[in-house]
Amino acid sequence: MKILYFSILKENIGAFEELEFDGTEEELKAYLCSKYPHLCNIIKSSRFAKENEYVKEFKNSDTILAIPPVSGG
Repeated sequence: MKILYFSILKENIGAFEELEFDGTEEELKAYLCSKYPHLCNIIKSSRFAKENEYVKEFKNSDTILAIPPVSGG
């Protein structure tokens, strides 16, 4: 699986990451939180998208976008 990161995740992790993963959004968040504990709150609030839709299950062959929460004002 390839994960493309944006915003604060990109600043801390890099533009993308490749990993072997099949599973759910919650499993992916748990894995990423264990790997990047300093970003866990942001990871838990992030959404994951594939082909312009939010998804909750992933296959190893997927390319997904990790979208952190957005603030504005």
